[in-house]
Amino acid sequence: MSRTIPWIESSITSPAERPEDWVTVPIRFGDREILLARPRDPDRLLDDPAVQRASRENAYMPYWAFLWPGARLLAEYILSQVWPPGTRAAEIGCGLGLAGLAALATGMHVTFTDYSPAALALATHNARLNRFDQFATRIVDWQDPPREPFDLLLGADDLYEPRCLGDVLRVLDAMLARAGVALLSDPDRAVADAFPEQARARGYAVNCTAVESVAEDRRVIRGRIFRVTRPCTF
Repeated sequence: MSRTIPWIESSITSPAERPEDWVTVPIRFGDREILLARPRDPDRLLDDPAVQRASRENAYMPYWAFLWPGARLLAEYILSQVWPPGTRAAEIGCGLGLAGLAALATGMHVTFTDYSPAALALATHNARLNRFDQFATRIVDWQDPPREPFDLLLGADDLYEPRCLGDVLRVLDAMLARAGVALLSDPDRAVADAFPEQARARGYAVNCTAVESVAEDRRVIRGRIFRVTRPCTF
């Protein structure tokens, strides 16, 4: 059964309503730039009564409010590739939506998905901020994902807890097209080391590529991208 989603984080309102609560930063990848709005103080969400209630009931945390290292790694990788025209992509656990925004910049149609309505509202804001319109949003519960196939699934920093490995594989089972590709970025967390074995046991093919990106503060971010496909069947 799908869990209900009774909350929308309320301690930080939308950028349009209270711009002082938000900061918009340019994320640069070579000669490309993506504008990204994010909460000025995301830790403030931890004090929100709705978040605290959701945390007690469902072990929920507002991870969507942070820019995670895997998002930058995946966005840069997407921008470095050539994609077939008309590619339909979905970002799973989109958070701020950086990977999906990079996919939009290459001409894909992107569906941002997340369990949090607040994350989807922010991904929508960021897509419009960058003047993209080929996108949609959808609430997706990893415990009960929709049977809707996509050519490309994007996941940035989704493999952060042991339980997430099975959750992400459940999403791939439901949402990865027969000839589709999933790209999952991870900043070399030990917990994700087990993902390739679990995915292969499920019948997937997995390749791992080491990647790195240089952030605006010149900090080097290193990690890996898992490329996951279904084995060819004839």
